[in-house]
Amino acid sequence: MSFKSQYEGTIKIFKTKTFWRWVSLPAATGGMFYAAHTLWVRPFMSDVLGYSPSEIANYVSLIGIAMVLGTTSTGLCARVVEKIGINLHYFSGIGLMTFVLIEFLLILQVPVPPFIVWFMFGFAGSSWTVNFASSAEIFPKHILGRVTTSYNVIFFSSIFVTQLVIGYILDLWEQLPDGHYPVVAHLTAWTLFLVIQAIAAIFFLWPKPLTVNPKQFD
Repeated sequence: MSFKSQYEGTIKIFKTKTFWRWVSLPAATGGMFYAAHTLWVRPFMSDVLGYSPSEIANYVSLIGIAMVLGTTSTGLCARVVEKIGINLHYFSGIGLMTFVLIEFLLILQVPVPPFIVWFMFGFAGSSWTVNFASSAEIFPKHILGRVTTSYNVIFFSSIFVTQLVIGYILDLWEQLPDGHYPVVAHLTAWTLFLVIQAIAAIFFLWPKPLTVNPKQFD
């Protein structure tokens, strides 16, 4: 297969509304999860929640452990769920919406035990991986490789943009004398992306079957 035909096939995927429904919430939540875990959750823990450096190190490690456990267990559960007839797309949506709920609790600073909230942050944040499995239920088999590539392009672009935009929003406020950002700066950034995820959730969970016409990819 020539590069031109592969390129044209990928463009067809990007022009498909079903693809954007399928990738919308995983990209929005995954972008926020990885942007936070790799860069912005430490300042949030310090500036908003007042955690000590040792507490921050412990909870960031907990997020990583929970992410691994979440990826493994949800993958195993996906097969069980599939066998009993539950749609994998909506099954992944449950996990992704759990992540959105955890963000909401953090923004409101609801007094939930930190161990629980950060474990669930990492565990639910990994739910986007289940969505990969649902691709075989939606797209023709001969384009699944290109679908996965297109998914990755959108997903990692979302991480990069989220990292960048959060930093830009924080810089709208002057740092405090101790070098921290004001609480309102963090809450503004996190709320913006929570709203984006809520909009993506409507698109993702809309009760219309995710289908494509296989002939359009011939």
